[in-house]
Amino acid sequence: MSLNLNKVLIAGRLTDAPELRYTPSGKPVTNFVVATNEYWNNGNGEKQQKAEFHRITCWNSLAENCATYLVKGQAVYIEGSLRTRKFEDKEGVQRTVTFCLAQLVKFLDKPFANAQDKPKAKEEKESVDDAQSPEVSEETVEEKEPEPVVSEDILL
Repeated sequence: MSLNLNKVLIAGRLTDAPELRYTPSGKPVTNFVVATNEYWNNGNGEKQQKAEFHRITCWNSLAENCATYLVKGQAVYIEGSLRTRKFEDKEGVQRTVTFCLAQLVKFLDKPFANAQDKPKAKEEKESVDDAQSPEVSEETVEEKEPEPVVSEDILL
C-alpha cells in the first residue's frame, strides 16, 4: 500500500498585512506570513522559545477575503499543502522557496471592533511576475489545485 499525503495545518499570527496581487489573466493571489511559536524547558529548566515563519499563498475568492479581512497580528488557522518552487533571481542565482498553498483560512480573532480602524491590505496594481514571485505561478498551481474552501465564519 502506498500512502501519499501533503497536508499542512498552521495556527499562528500574521507578521504583516496580506499582499494582494493579480495575475496577467486577472486572478487574485494573496501572500502573507504566519508566525508560530514553540516553547520548552531546556536541560537546566530554563524556558526557551523559538519562532517559525511560514509563507502562505491564497488564490481566487480566498485571496480576496484574506486581503480584505486579515490584519497584522491577527490569529489564523490554515489548512493547505506544501509547495516548492525553484527560480533564478535577478543575479542569476538558483533559489528554492517552500510555501503553504492555503485551501482553508479561519479567522481566530477579531482584532478591530470597527472596520474603519482596520489597516488596509497591501495591494499592488502590477500583475504578478513569475520570475520575481515563483510561489504564485498560475500555471503550476491552477492545474493541480482544487478551488479553495472559504470558511462560513470567514466574515467578521
